[in-house]
Amino acid sequence: MAQDRAGSGMSAGDVMDGGAVPHDGQTVETAAGEEIVRLHRIIERWLHGPAGEDDFEPFSDALASGFTMVVPDGALLDRERVVADVRAVRGSEPGLEIHIHDVAVVAADASVVVATYREEHRGSASDRSRHATVVFVRDEHALTGLRWRHLHETWAS
Repeated sequence: MAQDRAGSGMSAGDVMDGGAVPHDGQTVETAAGEEIVRLHRIIERWLHGPAGEDDFEPFSDALASGFTMVVPDGALLDRERVVADVRAVRGSEPGLEIHIHDVAVVAADASVVVATYREEHRGSASDRSRHATVVFVRDEHALTGLRWRHLHETWAS
């Protein structure tokens, strides 16, 4: 299982191997691991600040049309709300480190990939861990061949 900090150069090939090929010859496990780490690197840089609008585009572009998210307190957010909320917190957590652990693909077919992972925040006012389940839609135009369609986070004890 992968244990690494987003932004530290983790090779998603270290996450998992095997499975169906989703994009550019990668396994579905590799693509999912790369996409999870990639998006959290973007978020981490955005929260560190100072980042420009060009740095935000890869975040918003990663989210599919119709994206939804269940945050750890149970609220359901739509894509527009998530984009607005993340945009509003630029530079708010300069010491934050995001660590991604235990990435696993739990289901995959020709159009959808479902993966789980544990996300740990360190160096911020909210040093907590959460368990996450992400539903990706396959998209040949996305960098890793996957685009985020739904994310469900739950606080880890």
